Amino acid sequence: MDNRQIDFFRKIVWLSFGLAVAVVVRHSVNFEVYRLEPGILYCLQKYISVCTDLVVPTFFIISGYLFYRNFDYSCCLRKWATRFSSLVIPYIIWNLAAYFYYVAITSIPFVADSMSKSVEPLGFASIFANALYGEHNVTWFIRYLIVFVYLTPLLYFALKRKMAALCIIVVMLALHGFLNCTYWTYAAVFLVGGVISLFCDDFVTARKATMFWSAISIAYLLFTTILEWSGFIETFIGYVYPTLRVSQAIAIWWAVDLFHPLVDPPWWAKLSFPIYVMHSMILESIEKLILIILGRNSLCSIIDLIFAPIFTLALIMIVSRLMQKHMHSCWLLINGGRAT
Repeated sequence: MDNRQIDFFRKIVWLSFGLAVAVVVRHSVNFEVYRLEPGILYCLQKYISVCTDLVVPTFFIISGYLFYRNFDYSCCLRKWATRFSSLVIPYIIWNLAAYFYYVAITSIPFVADSMSKSVEPLGFASIFANALYGEHNVTWFIRYLIVFVYLTPLLYFALKRKMAALCIIVVMLALHGFLNCTYWTYAAVFLVGGVISLFCDDFVTARKATMFWSAISIAYLLFTTILEWSGFIETFIGYVYPTLRVSQAIAIWWAVDLFHPLVDPPWWAKLSFPIYVMHSMILESIEKLILIILGRNSLCSIIDLIFAPIFTLALIMIVSRLMQKHMHSCWLLINGGRAT
């Protein structure tokens, strides 16, 4: 592997880690839980919410890019097999883990009273539904990704042609505009990553943005998120949401080059998948504990916003490291074959 490829994969790892942390921060936003009145803290949390909404579309573009990188039908079965172990199996395991966890903690009376969502009684139907849909874990991103990985290769013959690929993406965006269905939205975003991989792979891996273009990208991200935060851009009408998010994801990719050269990622920077699948139940437990002990006020909202994600990330890293060291086979299974 040459230096360009090494730099490329370092960038993927660091960016994925940053996006995973942003997911945790997004789910720490609590202005509704603490019933904050409009003010500085309320506005800050609203802006954090806007900024972190860029995370999932960026993840989908990266996933589409990596799936279609060096893709052809001869390797389709191999890619499906690897995604089964890296996506489907851990998806089911972590959905069931979250369900059993919530069944257990909601059996504690004072905890159950503070939960915002009820948990279905333990039974075969509930277990099956949670394994399939992850009602109590925020794994919908993985569910969408599984669908895209197994269905979008059917479109590969068309994606190889630039105009056909563009038409497919436009049709999917149009379906989003008419039906307001997120499956079509994110399928289009996923395919944008695939098209970039098919036609611009050499450019993406070989070229790095200059400091000037990285600064322009950061300025663009600030400008668009402030416009959205202020209500000037309505992101849920027609083409605006996916088109804006694709442009912001590209800007994020270029903005990361400002920190080049990137150092070799340490073990904790490779935990983006565990952070994504584990954070929900840990974060909610910490937040409920803060709410029960400290009550509902603005100061507790700040404590929650700052310390809940820090403690969540720390616990995930500790658990991950212990499992890597002492339960390696189990770790590989629940982490989708990712060793670190």
